[in-house]
Amino acid sequence: MKAKQVTGAVFNMIFRLVLSIIIILVVYRLAMYSYHLGYMVFADVAKEAEPGRDITIAVDTQDSTMDVAKTLENRGLIDDARVFFLQEMLSEYRGKIQSGIYTLNTSMTAEKMLAEMAANAPAEDTGSEELQTTDTENTNASDAATDSASDAAEDTPAATDTQSETDSEDVQ
Repeated sequence: MKAKQVTGAVFNMIFRLVLSIIIILVVYRLAMYSYHLGYMVFADVAKEAEPGRDITIAVDTQDSTMDVAKTLENRGLIDDARVFFLQEMLSEYRGKIQSGIYTLNTSMTAEKMLAEMAANAPAEDTGSEELQTTDTENTNASDAATDSASDAAEDTPAATDTQSETDSEDVQ
């Protein structure tokens, strides 16, 4: 019986050792993959050195970011479409790729390609802020004109005609 216990203990120890080695290898592989992915996303390295090759691509209005990334990968502008997709998601150009025909170079980084494809994107916040400011200024000017006309109407009876003219100008 003692031989069976010793044999069982040896197999148990070997099993635990093999399981530990497998776990260490899996953790090592995941760490290496994570490092490589992080480097590819944040290093922003061009596919080729200067001067590179010019390649023309077309982006359609219904193309998603992943479609554009696959096109760039198929045409040899980038190494990995998934990395480009992540770079676009983390960049200031998120969702700003415009349809059109672009001439890109293999020496361009993903950031430069995104900047090129998003160059004509409408500004998000600045236009609405300017519109709100202009509307507020127009409203304030209109209120001031109405107030001054009302004050004049209270002072003289002839000013009633002036107030009517001011009101009709505001409507037009």
